[in-house]
Amino acid sequence: MAGTAVVKALVASLLLGSGASASPLVKRQTTLTLDGVQEQALANAYKVLDGTLSDGLNRSTSCNKDTVAVRKEFGDLTKEERKAYTTAVNCILKAPSKLPAGQYPGAKSRYDDFVVVHMNMTPSVHATANFMHWHRYYIWAYETALRTECGYEGYQPYWNWAKYKDLVNSPIFNGDEWSMGGNGDPIGPHAGMSVGPGQTLPGGPGGGCISEGPFTNLTIRLGPIASTMDPKLNIKPNPRADGFGDNPRCHRRDVSNFFTESYLRPQDLLSHITSNKAIGTFQDSLQASNTNNLAVLHIAGHFSIWGDPGGDVYVSPAEPAFWLHHSQLDRHWWMWAMYQEKEIKSRTSMYEGGTHWLIPNSPRGKSTDEQELNVAAPPVTKMATPQAKRRRLNEATKTLQKPFKSPFRTPLKPSIGDDPPSSDPPELHTPARKVSETNINTARNIAPTSHYAQHSTTAEPSTRPLPTPATSKVTARVSKTFVSRPNTTTPLRPASKKTASKPSVAREIMQLRNEIQMLTQAQTLATSTKDDDLVMLIDKWRTASRAAAEELFGSTRDRVNRMGGVGAWKEREKESKERQMQWDKEEMEAEREKMEKAKESGDVSEEEYDRYAEMDSEREKGDEEKETFKCADDDSFTMDMMLKTLNIDLKLIGYNKEAQRWDG
Repeated sequence: MAGTAVVKALVASLLLGSGASASPLVKRQTTLTLDGVQEQALANAYKVLDGTLSDGLNRSTSCNKDTVAVRKEFGDLTKEERKAYTTAVNCILKAPSKLPAGQYPGAKSRYDDFVVVHMNMTPSVHATANFMHWHRYYIWAYETALRTECGYEGYQPYWNWAKYKDLVNSPIFNGDEWSMGGNGDPIGPHAGMSVGPGQTLPGGPGGGCISEGPFTNLTIRLGPIASTMDPKLNIKPNPRADGFGDNPRCHRRDVSNFFTESYLRPQDLLSHITSNKAIGTFQDSLQASNTNNLAVLHIAGHFSIWGDPGGDVYVSPAEPAFWLHHSQLDRHWWMWAMYQEKEIKSRTSMYEGGTHWLIPNSPRGKSTDEQELNVAAPPVTKMATPQAKRRRLNEATKTLQKPFKSPFRTPLKPSIGDDPPSSDPPELHTPARKVSETNINTARNIAPTSHYAQHSTTAEPSTRPLPTPATSKVTARVSKTFVSRPNTTTPLRPASKKTASKPSVAREIMQLRNEIQMLTQAQTLATSTKDDDLVMLIDKWRTASRAAAEELFGSTRDRVNRMGGVGAWKEREKESKERQMQWDKEEMEAEREKMEKAKESGDVSEEEYDRYAEMDSEREKGDEEKETFKCADDDSFTMDMMLKTLNIDLKLIGYNKEAQRWDG
């Protein structure tokens, strides 16, 4: 029953709109509008619930129009509903942290647990294949905590970007007791922020501490790591390089109408939905642009709020409005996937991209990739399915196809304030709120987040090998996204006028790879012919490669140290590989079982089965020999470790591992 409740919560987004009629009947339109996209997506959602979708998707039998839950646009909530939401947020802000004492000194509250998880996961959930999928799961986990730990009876609201041209005076940020708090106090003229050549976000009308609304007394403790505010404001630095130290300071905002008047308009959202046909271009353009980063929706939403911590990619969830912005991002993805009936099956089963935004050529995302939430995930009971805290990438959209069997336990009684969460059995008689025509019409602007139906999981399902078109590659343009590397100048952090801009880690890696590629090609030529000029070029490129490696090494070593040293880094690598081996083992066993059944039924001949068995045995043996784990005895991060991680031949570049120096 707990699983059914989760499905109800997740499918709720299917019944929401952007401001148009929520009727399941879509009127013919000569010109497609954003409201038209919402209407079409909503109509298709009804078909999913009714089992009348024509694309062949398998459907859940437990979810229908009478049992789904509803996520609403924040401004469409009644004052009482808005108050209930902010009360629940304040509750989780006061509840104690579940993280190990002393490990993260700045994490004092249950809310901080979610911030810490995001800080740790930032490089592996931005500009990656799982960007939208992981955040869907993350938002759902936060929503679940509000409901099960703080007695919230509603669902996570979202902020419809296109609804408020005057965002400063909107119901979200007008500062009354039913809002998400006001803007920061005015601090007068202050510097803006460069997001690319000739692309500048001007300073807004706020910038100071928040003094109005339900979060007036909110103290920010974690971070900053990558602050983007005017340096003259002297945002207090964190006592620890990794940003996890206790750093109490006020909550700042610099809300402005810059983006809502120029880049978050209905026509901008419509264009993004209709002009991108593949998931790779859709999600890449959602996060970065080769021409104008001001027009990037993910960036525009975050920096409409800005401030501290809202403008820090690592610590941004510490801003309570973060969850409204990312719920809208989730909704935007859902509308794209659902508005064309003939595309639903493919768009809800595709994902694309790498697995680490700092490494452009990182391994491609797979359906078996684990999505880490740690203590942010709900409690776990019997683990008959993949761990709740580490769910597979392909599980976020499965609620569109079959009931989600939840491994999560829902406490019977919510924990309020400082009381610890209940571990009682789940309450079996709590149905989701019924969605009648009245409910739907009241919730006209409720976003039909396709993801809400997929929120209990982590991502979109796929049974196909992951393609790797160039559009999905996380190249050096990552430095243009909302993701900014700490302590360096990036397109989102203005460069000092006195010093040259330091390239991002992604750009440093790309530069090193380019040098290595040229060196490899030259070395290959040199083995077949002798040419004095070629030898000189090899020496030149080897020198350039070493210089690029030295520059990258400094940045990488700092990051490893912030992770807790080489021991902690290698331990994480070991755990990750062991988990992947377990996933691979499960898949091999399933494949083996399938072949055995095929042999018994006569679909596979004895000869074919024997060949498979031999190949399977060799593959298993190879995996066992390949994967050996050894953690470091010290915390020394060395050049050869980094080069090995990047698959760079030490002999080619000329590095002596034993002497820990360059040859020659």
